[in-house]
Amino acid sequence: MRIAAFRALRRINHRVLEHARMLATDSSPAVRREVALALRDTAFDTARELLLTLARGYDGNDRAYLEAWGTGCTGKEPQVYAARAAAAALPERERISAITALGFIPTRASANALLDLAQKSSGMVKAHAMWWLMNYKDIHWKDAGINAALKARGLYDPDTVSITPSIVPEPEPTKLPSAAAIAKLQGDATKGAATAQACLLCHRIGDKGNEYGPALSGFAQAQTTEVVINAIINPSAEIAHGYDGVQINLRDGGQVHGILLSGGDPIVIQSMGGLTQMIPASKVRGGARQQLGRSLMLSADQLGLSAQDVADVVAHLKTQ
Repeated sequence: MRIAAFRALRRINHRVLEHARMLATDSSPAVRREVALALRDTAFDTARELLLTLARGYDGNDRAYLEAWGTGCTGKEPQVYAARAAAAALPERERISAITALGFIPTRASANALLDLAQKSSGMVKAHAMWWLMNYKDIHWKDAGINAALKARGLYDPDTVSITPSIVPEPEPTKLPSAAAIAKLQGDATKGAATAQACLLCHRIGDKGNEYGPALSGFAQAQTTEVVINAIINPSAEIAHGYDGVQINLRDGGQVHGILLSGGDPIVIQSMGGLTQMIPASKVRGGARQQLGRSLMLSADQLGLSAQDVADVVAHLKTQ
């Protein structure tokens, strides 16, 4: 009866939002679905609180409710995803998923939302927003004035950008015992946890560290002890897929070693410690990049680790 009454009121456009506010917390999910559908042609600023109220009423299982809520967001997708991406209370992975959704919306509103996120956010949220902008500014949003907006907001100006050289020194032959010999040592997981803090500069262990190299949670448990040890003492022996290093030779001298995130103009490269830089093609000597041909990871010798240190770190990683 409430659904029929609400539909009748919608049909004559009689105080629809007023009735929608009253029914947004109705005990029946079917009634709340009807409210969501009624918001389809309502502007975001007007519908925002109602949509949030309806979202709070979602039980996580009712597919029809979810579809109705999505219909209520029609035409408001950039604002909805932008609000989700900016919500600091959400897990980072969910905020990044919202940014990915924005990246697939080829509208000016979506581009502006990404610009706002790149300017006001930090960490991986900012990095992902910038990635979409730099990779698709001349494709999805070629008429949205992204280059001028990036410059005006202080996010990227090819004429004034400062580039920090970052070189991973080539390792000398290891002076440590073989992986098999180190595997025979008794590792101390507690000491290894302290020593492994150096790994967090480039790797993520649990909820700590940087996403520059592969995440290490679960890695050691899935490998033999010798494989894990060899990855530490001889990181170039086997490089994980997607983590091949590149070398950018700068026109003004110096080099940048890292993982290529975008090969356009600018080149986007991430170096040790998660440092991400945008390098205009005009500042690259020869206008090209080349494969580094070795791991971007410092070896155990370069990190000053002893054989016992390595054994301790592996013991710690086996618990993660």
